[in-house]
Amino acid sequence: MKPLNIRNRVLLLSLPFLMAWLAACSPHKYPQAFIVADSLMEEQPDSAIALLNAIGSSMHQHGEKDRMYYELLRLKAADKANQLVPDTHKADSILHYYEQGGDKGLLATAYYYAARTYYEKKDAPQALDYFQKAAEVVGDDNELAGCIYSQMGVLYTNQGLYENAEDAFKAEYEIALKSNDTLGMVYALNDLAYAAEAHEDHALSNERLTNAYHLALLQKNKSLLAELYLSLAVQNTIIRDFAQAHHFSDRCLENISLLDSARVYYMMAKLYNREGNDDSLAYYCKILEHNSQLHMNDSINRFQLGMALRSGNADMARVYFNKFIVVDDSIKRVTQTEATAKVNALYNYQLREKENIKLRQANNHKKMMVVGLSVCIIVVFVSSVSYLYHLRRKHAKETFMLKYAEHLKDKKISESHNLILTSQNRIAELENELEKEKQKLFSLQQFPDVALDIKKEAEIAVHNSQIYLSFLEMSDENSKIHPTEADWQSLEELLTSIYDRFPLKLKVVCSLSKRDYRMCLLIKAKMSPQRIANIFSIERSSVASQRARLYKEHFGKKGGAKAWDEFILSL
Repeated sequence: MKPLNIRNRVLLLSLPFLMAWLAACSPHKYPQAFIVADSLMEEQPDSAIALLNAIGSSMHQHGEKDRMYYELLRLKAADKANQLVPDTHKADSILHYYEQGGDKGLLATAYYYAARTYYEKKDAPQALDYFQKAAEVVGDDNELAGCIYSQMGVLYTNQGLYENAEDAFKAEYEIALKSNDTLGMVYALNDLAYAAEAHEDHALSNERLTNAYHLALLQKNKSLLAELYLSLAVQNTIIRDFAQAHHFSDRCLENISLLDSARVYYMMAKLYNREGNDDSLAYYCKILEHNSQLHMNDSINRFQLGMALRSGNADMARVYFNKFIVVDDSIKRVTQTEATAKVNALYNYQLREKENIKLRQANNHKKMMVVGLSVCIIVVFVSSVSYLYHLRRKHAKETFMLKYAEHLKDKKISESHNLILTSQNRIAELENELEKEKQKLFSLQQFPDVALDIKKEAEIAVHNSQIYLSFLEMSDENSKIHPTEADWQSLEELLTSIYDRFPLKLKVVCSLSKRDYRMCLLIKAKMSPQRIANIFSIERSSVASQRARLYKEHFGKKGGAKAWDEFILSL
């Protein structure tokens, strides 16, 4: 056998290394089942989940790259099927793998679904951080980029950051526009309409929904059109364009199989409530009476309470009022829980940021050493030159401050004596007032029926008065008569005589504009928000927002319109 020369020996020895290098440089091919599952995500997420579960038992035979991609696909499929479990530990482990050197083409996807997981966990700050990082590395994947900015916009809207939400939704629209994605533009316009409505810009919201609707007509996508019919019906109900609202609501009923039927029936109930059509309203309230959504139940009970009151059925009004109270208490508990979760999430996020700062400081420590030493030398030199000068100024300043402190001390002692005397007098006054209140409370506790009768008699006296009946006529939706200064004066005098100088107490306790003061008089007279809105020629939602604003201004916290009403009625 002929011996190999040196060149052939070198080639033979280097052949295994060359093959390994070529294998490392060639793109990795994932199993065909992964590709099929990914293709099913949008249209049939349940089928994708079933396929991934079927191959799960064999995943231990695959390498780490296949296993991590399999876990990422499971996370994606669960999100598409609305079955995402907020397991942040698993989401972070997947993300850590792709951050540390996994397939960089999937890094943006890993950031996105980690953000979705934290969003479901109600950790808004961390979710936003991951959405922003996903946007930085998304590259040319316009579909994923659109989803990222859409989710960022929803997150900002939920946090009340409407300007940031507007920017995110505009970025979503620009991406769809550049890629000539008509479907993406429809979704982006729908999101922009959502942001405008959250900011109570009804005209802009309606304009964007109309543009989305015209684009959707070109797509001939029945599901998308059905969603837009529902959005347009709700929007036209809000702006009281009932003809258009009925036009789009009829379309919703024709395509109800493509929508959530409860949302459609709830929209119809709101429409007929706005129109004052109690027969149709009763029909849809009956359908939604046992719905499981708290906010929807809250509105349905309120609608039914209003119908019972209008029909004079006191027994049914009492039933629906009790239901309304129960549901409203449940909503308050849920809202409180969500607010607490947001506060905790923000706190955890700040802790994580502190840890990140420590890591960055450790990495930059060596570089800062040189700069620090140089700065120290300069500081020591300058300090040495100016030491005597600053020492003299410091001594003079300390002497002056000592004398000034003695002066303040004498002044504070004198003020404290005066304050003690004033406080003692005030305490004596308060004790007398407290004793009177205790006696009054004791009387009410001994005779609760009498107190209730007195309250009812006061309400009857107000409602039977001529001035209250005049206000009722002027608050009618078709009335063109507005209260005069004399009318307001008469109402104020009536409440003063019946409710123990209520207007005077209101002026003393609260700092109100003329308009807000008159609204409080109507609240004390127990006039409905809709009639109050008619008297001031404004929307009922504006009455609610003004009452909530007054509560926040006077109590320094959010309490809602109902909380302000309770305060006014307690005076």
